[in-house]
Amino acid sequence: MPEPIDMLRLLRSAKKTIDAQTETGGTLTSIKKVFLGPAHNPAVYPVISVLPVEELPIEIWNGLIETNRRIKIEAFSHKKKSKDSMRASMGIIEQVKDLFITKADAWLMPDPDTDVNMLYDSIIGETVPGSNPVPYRNGFISSASIIINCFSKDELHYNIDGTSASSLSETDAKTIVDTLLATFKSYQTGAEDFLSSTKSFKSFTLPPVPVYPVLFVGIESESRVHKYTGRDAVNRSVNVYAISKLLSRESSLRQNLTMIDLCRRIFFANKDLGGIVNHYDYRGIVYGQLTVNNELLYGSSLNIDLDCIEALPTES
Repeated sequence: MPEPIDMLRLLRSAKKTIDAQTETGGTLTSIKKVFLGPAHNPAVYPVISVLPVEELPIEIWNGLIETNRRIKIEAFSHKKKSKDSMRASMGIIEQVKDLFITKADAWLMPDPDTDVNMLYDSIIGETVPGSNPVPYRNGFISSASIIINCFSKDELHYNIDGTSASSLSETDAKTIVDTLLATFKSYQTGAEDFLSSTKSFKSFTLPPVPVYPVLFVGIESESRVHKYTGRDAVNRSVNVYAISKLLSRESSLRQNLTMIDLCRRIFFANKDLGGIVNHYDYRGIVYGQLTVNNELLYGSSLNIDLDCIEALPTES
């Protein structure tokens, strides 16, 4: 089975495809720089950013997962007149769109290292026209963007070994979080040290000044049904956050995307968490930026619903 697709490889492929068109003879020769991640303080315009949005599971079967990964391509233009700035950013996005539509083979996403196609399909989604221009240096900046839906089929936990229990045990919320966090932490050292770059593992609440990058596990919601005598069937929505500092924007983004994808694969390799989970629903991953204590960070969130059995307290 080929190496599975992840968000970072898709972004690198998109950037490489656009970069090629900024060379002499290409359709985007006016572009001064293509960013992997958010554009930041470019000296000259126009520029393009390639950004992660989210990944959504479509179907899981026979050890495979079919996924729609959504990426955003955003163009920024600077002109003296606001109307010209809006037209320019929208014109760039139309050129980008034409590139992806007219060169359909490229949007089976050739791997940035091997040129082997990574997708079985891709569809251009929403187009956001030029935004309200922002005054900047005797002119105006405007942006426009498109969303690309990228479809692939991959192994659930490629290259990661895990464990599976033969029986189901009762559990509670604290045990769920503690066990999930301990499972991730077990991949920090040893033969399978996939999370060796993760500096801290936290749950329930983040300390005021955590050591980054940090992996954080928390419960978002809980619902229960009195389904069994003396026991409840409990569904808990659990979020796993990978949070990284923006020390170097591109390298920090690469680190963050790799970290959350490893968490996804590690969970799938250990999905019953030692016998305390009897069913799960993987909801996907959302990518973005956040501010904690006035500090700008990358924050990716993996969401899973876990079904468990919890014993009710007995009267003494």
